[in-house]
This record gives sequence, structure tokens and C-alpha cells, in this order.
Amino acid sequence: MKKKVIDYLILGGGCSALSLIDQIMNKNIRCYNFLIIEKRKNYIDDKSWCFWDNINSNFKYLSEASWKYYSISFSKFENKLYNNNYLYYYIRSIKFYQHVIDKILKFKNIRINLNEKVINFKKNKSYYTVVTNKKSYIAKNIIDTRPRLDVYKNYPFLYQVFFGYEIKLKKNNKIRLNYNKVNLMENMKADDKTFSFNYILPIKKNHILFEYTTFSKTIFSYKYLEDALKKALREKKIKFYKIIRKEYGCIPMGLVDKNKILNSKNYVYAGTAAGAVRPSSGYAFLRIQNWASICSKAIYKNGTIKSFPKDSLLLSFLDKIFLIIISKNISNSCYIFHYFSKNICSSTFVKFM
Repeated sequence: MKKKVIDYLILGGGCSALSLIDQIMNKNIRCYNFLIIEKRKNYIDDKSWCFWDNINSNFKYLSEASWKYYSISFSKFENKLYNNNYLYYYIRSIKFYQHVIDKILKFKNIRINLNEKVINFKKNKSYYTVVTNKKSYIAKNIIDTRPRLDVYKNYPFLYQVFFGYEIKLKKNNKIRLNYNKVNLMENMKADDKTFSFNYILPIKKNHILFEYTTFSKTIFSYKYLEDALKKALREKKIKFYKIIRKEYGCIPMGLVDKNKILNSKNYVYAGTAAGAVRPSSGYAFLRIQNWASICSKAIYKNGTIKSFPKDSLLLSFLDKIFLIIISKNISNSCYIFHYFSKNICSSTFVKFM
């Protein structure tokens, strides 16, 4: 029996893949078939995405909370910023996952295969053969959204690694929290190898996301970060709480070597491996949405696929300089971020991040 040919096979089912499919469905594209292959067994409440956007953001309906005030602090110094035009939005991953999956149920031409891992693939004359741990597929086009670290240039490069608890505070806690303000980089500390800080989102009354974050040239273990997080909570006198969920992540902060991701007409890369993460800050959500819009429009218009667009020369230059400065002067990172946030207007700060 002849195998069915898949028009668009998407490798990886994370934020980039689901964002593209969301845009495909928004454009009501039903003349092609799409298949996502994802290795996880199911989607869980495993992470969060934050970003700055205007007050009428297209993603406001998915947002759990938003703020116009945010701060950066260390020792006795604190820079408080605010912006009436751009809010800082928080999206819970499971809400985004479920939003897209619920829509997929209404589209017979779109499927997600969970608990399936790509083993290898082969290019043929006019199609690709992709082999997984369960079966093989024939596809006309492949969009590879799987994360990779081997595509980054060796220098400048840092890892942004974090561990967080989403917690429900109990009445025993005698702490003061401004629920109208995000602590973007609180209690910054640095030595010759590591720059660290607390990241605190007051989601609602007595309900916060508290993360311990590090910038370094090495990846710290899950246990090391959780111990550091517990210590940070004790230092803030947060002792009585219920853990709702845990969050761990490792974000590459560097420049992608485009020679290591060779896009072709029918095979393109997206997501982290294609440079979706902003090198100097680690933010990615809106950059991914921009790519998803570009790629879905190309599919709608003429059936072609697009990789993540290149940043402008100026933006790449600024990212490179910023990363070089942090990498070479990591022990002075607290002062760098302090003076950087203090001496520019909030709108410029938001656009840079």
C-alpha cells in the first residue's frame, strides 16, 4: 500500500511548532496536511513565557497577568521603571498548549503525534523520508523546530539557566510584596564565573512565581539551582508556602552560526536552533510569533516555507557587543545592568530586551 505523503512535517512540538500551527488555523489553511512529531508524552504546565507588548496585544486573551512597573536591583540600589504603552505579559504554557490543541480538533488536516522521537531522515529527489521510533513518513516539506546547542558560535556565548517555584503564600509570611511590579532582576550578585539574580512575578494576591536565574559559561545542575532557590526564598523571609509547580530551563545566549543550519527550499529550521532567542536577553515569544506569521503567510500564498528571519546588522552588532561585555566582565554584571537600566528611557529598555 502506498504511503500517504505529508505536505508539511514539523519536527518538535514546542512553542515554535504550535505557534505556526496556530497561525495556519487562523488563516483557515485546509488545502494542505500538517503533522507535528513531538517526543514528550503529554503537554503539562511546565513553563511560562513573558514579553513586552502594547496594551492591545494580540496575546492579551492568553495572558495570566500583566504589569507596567518593573525593577532591577542589587545591594542598596534599585531602578524602578514603568511604561504606559508597553505591558509586561505572562503566559502560562499549558494555557497556550491547550488553546492550540483545542483548535486542532476542528481541523482534520492537522495532527500531533506525541511520544514519538525522530531517529533519522533522508533526502530523496522530491521528498524526505523521516524515520521515528514508531514508523516512517514521507514528506514534501520539513520544518525543524527541535532545539540544538551545537549551532551557536563559541564566542560570545553564555547559558541563562533558571529554576523556579510557582507558590501560594500562607498567612504566616510577613513579607511585603508590591503586586503591581515585576522584579525582573532582584538581588543581583556576581563573581568571576557567575551572575545571578531573583526573578519574581506577583501573579495575584499571595500567589507568585519565584525563580533563581544564573548567567554563566557552564550549565548548573537541577539540584544546585533548587538549593540556591530555597536559599533565596529564605533570604526573602518566605518560609510558609505551597508549591504549585516547578519550572526549570536553560536558554542559550549567543549568536547562531548560519553555516551550521543549512536551510533549503523544502527543509527549514525554526525556534532556538534558528536564532529565535534574543541573544542578549533570552526573550523569544514575540520573535517566534513574528516568524510564525511570516511562514504561515508564505504557505497560504504559494505553499513555500520560511526559516527564522535574520536580525538586522545593527541588532546583531548590539547583541554581540552586549554579550562580549557581559562575558568579559561577568563579575561587574550587577553594575552593568544597573547603569544600563538607569540611563535609558523605559521604551528603549523594552525595545532592547
